[in-house]
Amino acid sequence: MKRVEESILSRNYKKHIQDYGSPSPFWEQELESLHFVIEMKNERIRELDKRLIHMETVKEKNLMLEEKISTLQQENEDLHVRGRNQVVMSR
Repeated sequence: MKRVEESILSRNYKKHIQDYGSPSPFWEQELESLHFVIEMKNERIRELDKRLIHMETVKEKNLMLEEKISTLQQENEDLHVRGRNQVVMSR
């Protein structure tokens, strides 16, 4: 994907140079700087996307664990009630 983007940018840049001539050194530096900033931002977005996916996975696991906890609490409560009933019946 990155190679495709670079290829498209390169072709567009070469076409622009053919149509309008080479930009001044100042503008070339500005373009390089902008490309660098864009690449940094893209990398940051990819990192944040990975973190988001990881957080969604953790959230799903937490929800499953919360369901298990509530089920186990209910079973525990039921066992306490059964235990009390057994004590009452044994007396």
